[in-house]
Amino acid sequence: RVSARDKLDEQRAARLAADAATAKDLTKGYGASWARIRGKLDRLLTEIEEAKQRGELVDQAWLARHGHVETASRTAVVETRTFVDLSKRTIDKAVLAAYQAGAIDAATLVRSSLPPGLSWQPAMPVDETVRVAQAMRPGAPFGQLLDELPVHAAEAARGTLIEGVALGHGTRRIAADLRQAFGGNLVRALRISRTETISAYRRSALARYQSASNVVTEWVWVASLSARTCPACIANHGSRHPLDEAFASHPSCRCSPAPSTRSWAELGFPGIPETRIDIESGETWFARQPVNLQRQILGPGKHTAYVEGRITLADLVEPTVSPVWGAGMRERSLRSALITV
Repeated sequence: RVSARDKLDEQRAARLAADAATAKDLTKGYGASWARIRGKLDRLLTEIEEAKQRGELVDQAWLARHGHVETASRTAVVETRTFVDLSKRTIDKAVLAAYQAGAIDAATLVRSSLPPGLSWQPAMPVDETVRVAQAMRPGAPFGQLLDELPVHAAEAARGTLIEGVALGHGTRRIAADLRQAFGGNLVRALRISRTETISAYRRSALARYQSASNVVTEWVWVASLSARTCPACIANHGSRHPLDEAFASHPSCRCSPAPSTRSWAELGFPGIPETRIDIESGETWFARQPVNLQRQILGPGKHTAYVEGRITLADLVEPTVSPVWGAGMRERSLRSALITV
């Protein structure tokens, strides 16, 4: 029988693979969109270079006379809208898959933590299914954020082109700056995708745990502990929460909830070694890591304060509330953490 902890590791690997596949699709879509934008911008940049070679003064007025700023903005809007439409379909698909995986994974973890002789069938979390469907309707938060990308793209095209000409940059430099400016669209889409898919996964898992309240007593925060994990998530790792408490984290967070089940003795199976998931606290894990890894995670200033006993990891957790996303948390600055202490 595979242990609940092994199952948890398998599920985390599967989520990372699914996230990578979605990111690949979004990146491919963005690449095609940028190629079309770049083709049209190359013609514009060629005109700029030819004008310079003819001795013309290429400035903002020149751009306005030839309509190049508006052309660049219009191109950015049209192509970015195409990318947004593709992103919405890709993210919708990923969110539904994550919701299904969350329900299945939660049920698997509960079963792996229970005695083999105990029969348990998870109920279908109907209310949560409705909430996920509503979250994906037109006008939902993540859809609204994606709809803002064409506006950002137009501003980026206009601002980068005008600034490049005003500063006398060559066409290569302007092209590179435009590429970097448009790259923000992909970064935003990836952040939205990761945040929404893991959010759907968590909500689905928590709904399953709530439906199993006869055997599940609370949920446990589980982080993927590494040099890339933020201190706030490490601080929360292993913390226990009531079943009705939402998973409040930060954008792009990869943490997830695991079930804490009743002991086998409580379930009528005394004298049998427990198979429940035993999660070491993040504070304990961090304290036994090499100094160089601790410093890499915290940064020099926070690490010095940590070693001197002026702050703990828990002091770096700052609760947040967003009018769009609701409750969350983020990593506190050192100044704020010291004030809090």
